[in-house]
Amino acid sequence: MPEDPQFREAVVEHVEFGTEVAMQNSNATNDDELHPIREVPAWTWSKQDD
Repeated sequence: MPEDPQFREAVVEHVEFGTEVAMQNSNATNDDELHPIREVPAWTWSKQDD
């Protein structure tokens, strides 16, 4: 993985979000409890200049 701190932060945020969605959906007992995002969003990286 690149040493770029912004890239690493973006990857961590994406993984944390996916984990949150997976945990919510795994514990849902009906459709109303499912996370509103039903499809995994495409992840892209475009470095922004500071």
